[in-house]
Amino acid sequence: SGAPLAGPAALALLRQEANDEAIRFRAHGSLLHRWYDLDPAGARPRVIAAIEAADGWADDLGFLPDATLPEADQSLLAAVNARAPNQGGMQAAELIGRYGSPAIAPAVAQLLDQHGDNPCDWQAPLVGYLLRAAPALAPPRRQAMADHCGTNALFEIAGTYNDASLQPLALNHLQDADTASAEAAARYLGAYGDASVKAALMQRWAAIRAQALTCPTGAPVRGLYWTLADWLIGAQA
Repeated sequence: SGAPLAGPAALALLRQEANDEAIRFRAHGSLLHRWYDLDPAGARPRVIAAIEAADGWADDLGFLPDATLPEADQSLLAAVNARAPNQGGMQAAELIGRYGSPAIAPAVAQLLDQHGDNPCDWQAPLVGYLLRAAPALAPPRRQAMADHCGTNALFEIAGTYNDASLQPLALNHLQDADTASAEAAARYLGAYGDASVKAALMQRWAAIRAQALTCPTGAPVRGLYWTLADWLIGAQA
């Protein structure tokens, strides 16, 4: 095989492929990212156009250095309004979570109020956006999402924005008698908690160890135990 393409040849190929519909369907975000790496000024308009069209996920299109993109606000808001969650609405929600400016916060809050039964994957980036861009509007929508989605909402929201308000909530839920709720809290704390949560996680693990190791396979407490055990193993590595 030949040497990897580089320089002008690579740039020309990436421009072509980023505008090829068949290729874009499979690898659009990675192509745009590579193009941007080679030619930020040349690629930027095409990247912003893809963001405005909600033509990809935040993982694919979230690489711009901009904290917000106010020029994309209205297009993304229109997309999240017009598209069903499974037909592009979730991509638009994720991109609002990544790039939305404070200007659209009231409209996003209204969307959440009107569509509280939408999938948790749709709600999470919008709640994360409010925590970042308009903290005063966030608490009732965060609570409404938690009521609908359970304690796992904390982990999902943190994927967009790990607000400081989430850790105390997770620490409280870690002690829940409902082991599924406690496991979701442990999952959040293990991934996003700071160093101060270590003692609480170890105490919960020690408190349920005997029960978890003697109960039948598949018992809910075992899920909590192994989530905590995996965190402990990782913490010691």
